[in-house]
Amino acid sequence: MPGKPRRSSSLWTFLCSLKLTVATLLLMAATSILGTVIPQKLSSLQYQQHYGDKAQLLQALQLDDMYHSVWFMALIGLFVLNLVACSLRRLPAVWRTVTRPTLVADGALLRSLSHKTTLQAGCSVDEATARLQPLLHRRFAGPRQTTGPEQEVCLFAERRRYARFGAYVTH
Repeated sequence: MPGKPRRSSSLWTFLCSLKLTVATLLLMAATSILGTVIPQKLSSLQYQQHYGDKAQLLQALQLDDMYHSVWFMALIGLFVLNLVACSLRRLPAVWRTVTRPTLVADGALLRSLSHKTTLQAGCSVDEATARLQPLLHRRFAGPRQTTGPEQEVCLFAERRRYARFGAYVTH
């Protein structure tokens, strides 16, 4: 049916959601507090002595061995699915950025860059370019020179571009 979102698409959107990440992390943190406060792996008699009537409820909810409970493992599994989905969703854009960087700077690209410098040079464009290239080479890498749509010169130098994949290795 046109216009109706596919079920797999909405599942993918759900798994890639930052809200899911935050909710899962908060639930894991809250339940981990319970697992710290409630002694784990005691005998039924010890729980009965310590918690009285509430001992059966604790055991029914698997709070006596919480970190091995089905619901806690499911929560961790959901977090893993969320992490993998988010990583896979971002991977193509990261791959494009690393393998095919934008070498001509337009206004939108310049605003998005965290490390950028604009210089006013009292010399010609060719002379300024010749002076900047060795500096960029020492600080970053051998710069690539391109010409923008308005004939402006763009020098693109980047170091450690594959470091963008560090998050994937870490996760």
